[in-house]
Amino acid sequence: MDEILKSNPSAFRILRAFWKLSFIKIDNLENRALFDKIMKENEEYIGSVDEDSVFLFDKTIHQRILGLRTSNRGRYEVSSIPILEAASSGDRIRHEMAVESAIIDSITNNLSNNIFGRWEYVSHQVIASPFKPIDYMDKIDIFGFRFIPGFETVSKYLMIEIKKDKADIGVIGQSLKYVDWIEQEYCHDYSMIEAFIVARDFPDVVIAERNRAGKRFYTKGRPGRSHEWNGLRLIKYDYDKMNGILLFTEI
Repeated sequence: MDEILKSNPSAFRILRAFWKLSFIKIDNLENRALFDKIMKENEEYIGSVDEDSVFLFDKTIHQRILGLRTSNRGRYEVSSIPILEAASSGDRIRHEMAVESAIIDSITNNLSNNIFGRWEYVSHQVIASPFKPIDYMDKIDIFGFRFIPGFETVSKYLMIEIKKDKADIGVIGQSLKYVDWIEQEYCHDYSMIEAFIVARDFPDVVIAERNRAGKRFYTKGRPGRSHEWNGLRLIKYDYDKMNGILLFTEI
């Protein structure tokens, strides 16, 4: 781990805080840095047939899993429907992580209830604070980005903050903090950020605070031109128990 992190410090944002997790999805830049380090450490073995130095790839398990999915469609497919059902009480969702899983399912599988748009990379609980004791780190509930079609150039970044119940006024400042983090760490351009707050309901005071404070002013170009970012969108969700999905409405 030390060698990996020292090989390209600026590329590793997520892996450096891998803690109390069973798995983690790193982004393309971090994945490339990890791949490069592994390749450089094993360059002398590339093309080798020495069984003591090389692990041969075996497709047996992959083919078995594919067969299970094909012959038992639905049983081995990952879906948010049973997660929502287990976390529901009537028409209410008791656990925020269930809402999170349903949103990720909607985006990655482009379900009919997807209000968030197309995103090639989607992850969750992504670090969004300077390095400090990991238990105290801030985390973006859902983070992602999309490419310009046909290219591997990032076009937009995604930020979603989730509240399983009614949103409070503090969520506006919290979400804007994450927006600022993405601008500073990833894109350096507010126009590349699409931000959402998802909650069961939004009191008028929260909507008013979004309208008042949910803006960022920045300059671009030379000579500099002033721009305004006001891309913080409020999304209300309802649980459709009959179909096992969340329904989204923009406020």
